[in-house]
Amino acid sequence: AVEVIATGLRGPVGLAFDRQGQLFTNDNDHESRADQYAPAKLLHVAHAGIDFGWPRGWMASKLPDRLDLNEPVCDLGRGVPCDLTFYAERYLPESVQERLLQCRWDRHSVTAYRPTRTQEGAPLTAVEETILQGDANCRPVGIAVGRGGRLFVTALYMTGNMAAPYCASDLVMVTRVDDVPPY
Repeated sequence: AVEVIATGLRGPVGLAFDRQGQLFTNDNDHESRADQYAPAKLLHVAHAGIDFGWPRGWMASKLPDRLDLNEPVCDLGRGVPCDLTFYAERYLPESVQERLLQCRWDRHSVTAYRPTRTQEGAPLTAVEETILQGDANCRPVGIAVGRGGRLFVTALYMTGNMAAPYCASDLVMVTRVDDVPPY
């Protein structure tokens, strides 16, 4: 059977479950007018049937009189979040462990988020931390945790938006200096 779990999303790309089985996604929801934009967001799908309010629903902190709106885990500003994963391994440094990891096409980076609650019953919140930074036009778009805790990232080399992207790309493995190749 197929069931709609969440509505009111404009452009979700990534999906990830944390160690407790909580579902997260992102949304690329910016509008064409800067004075009316809704930021890209990292979202917690807290329950089946949740509605994230698109179009023009924004979020609770922007429209406090709208009790039907949900607050994001993290306001990503004007941006383009891509793939999302959860790192539950102990292989890479603590700054990566027990965090959602997300590709940020717009910032040429991979960012990390550790969702927490400030008090019982409050929504999850997280601070964005950059853990990998591309240079030039290296734009991370895909991310996965591999064998032994290694991190794999796909990156496109693009100057900006392209109608039909025809560009060089790489698949990189993030590992420790003392790693023994798995092959």
